[in-house]
Amino acid sequence: MKNILQKSIYVFLFLLIGMNALAQKSTPKHIQKIHDKTEEMATVMDLNEDQKAKILEIKLMC
Repeated sequence: MKNILQKSIYVFLFLLIGMNALAQKSTPKHIQKIHDKTEEMATVMDLNEDQKAKILEIKLMC
């Protein structure tokens, strides 16, 4: 019984640490990449500034 509880605690801690690592803020390099991709999309799709701003907002939320 003690062994199962101990393993459960280890699994819980591992998952908690893993979720924390995935939830970190975007780096400036990543944000710049999002801006670059949005500019490329705007050029290919011939978007106006308002449309480009909306796409950028959506992509930054994800």
